[in-house]
Amino acid sequence: MARERGFLVVIDMRGKQTCTNVRQILKALSTIESPSPVQVFIIKPDKFWEKQKASMSLGTWGFEVEMISFESLTKLVDPTQLPKSVGGTYPYDHDEWIETRLELEKWIWNITEIMEKLDSVRREICEGEQPVDVKTADLALKKSQVSKKSIFNIPVEGIGGEADRIIARISQPTRGVINPDLQATVPYISNLIDSLRLLKGDVYKLWDNRQVDLVKVYQQKLFEHDAEQMIETLRPYKKLFERTMGDVGGCASDVDRLAGEFEQYQITVQSLEVSVTQVFQQGNHLRSIGARTQI
Repeated sequence: MARERGFLVVIDMRGKQTCTNVRQILKALSTIESPSPVQVFIIKPDKFWEKQKASMSLGTWGFEVEMISFESLTKLVDPTQLPKSVGGTYPYDHDEWIETRLELEKWIWNITEIMEKLDSVRREICEGEQPVDVKTADLALKKSQVSKKSIFNIPVEGIGGEADRIIARISQPTRGVINPDLQATVPYISNLIDSLRLLKGDVYKLWDNRQVDLVKVYQQKLFEHDAEQMIETLRPYKKLFERTMGDVGGCASDVDRLAGEFEQYQITVQSLEVSVTQVFQQGNHLRSIGARTQI
């Protein structure tokens, strides 16, 4: 028989399995290109009319399809090759497999989405524009803090804990025996966790370098802004001094007036000395830590 030298498929129609679902399964089987023949046993539905409907609607296929009773299955197939749900003794629990598989796929989807978000953060960091003034530098620093939160909010340890729990469930199933298909995913799970840790570390290093650079640029742009403001503040006094430096007056009253104006001028200029000193100190500090442009 085909089942002795090829593939044997058992479809149980006693539960909620509909004819439409079964036809889809048979259609999928018909697309398999294999030199080994396929034998399909379909366990008949419990109700009489459902049995009749199934017999008439399943159609014909390029392989053997046989409707049998539940009791007949173990007479045709070695019970040790059948799971308990269809009367066999093979230690396989389909519900356990489905639950574990769904949990695994949910975890893979979650970690994949997180890694895609990390990649997005990395692109934003690498493609970030260089600030041109205080406003854009301040905005860049705020965006950098958002990126930092995105990186640090990734619960790598929690995701790793979920992975350990799934691996333990695969390696030590509560029902049945270890499923080789699921067991084969264990190295893949471990690799994903390692990849996530490495990716998070790489993105954090990129962020840290970018953050240091942005802080320097912000300080430099702030210095440039303060220096420009100070220059504009001092410019009128410079012009006034240049215009009046040769004026010594023509009489005693002129001398007194000029002396008073110069004294007021001196007081005003000296009051700006503290601000000028602060700007110079700021510039010297930036130069000592390596500013982007010559100061």
